[in-house]
Amino acid sequence: MIIRTKAICIVGSEKNTIFFANLKRTRSEEKIIKQIHIENKLESNPKEVLSYIQQFYKTNIQKIMI
Repeated sequence: MIIRTKAICIVGSEKNTIFFANLKRTRSEEKIIKQIHIENKLESNPKEVLSYIQQFYKTNIQKIMI
């Protein structure tokens, strides 16, 4: 889940700005993990997906650091 606070101001006549703003939005949406397999179950709840990923990296980083 990506949260952005930056607001994009687009003037209607600026076609390039609109194009690049849409391109940025599309690419950011592609980077989001929407579903994940957790214990042979497909999970699509964004909170559960985020929680699982966070826990996964916490445990694996701790193993690497030891």
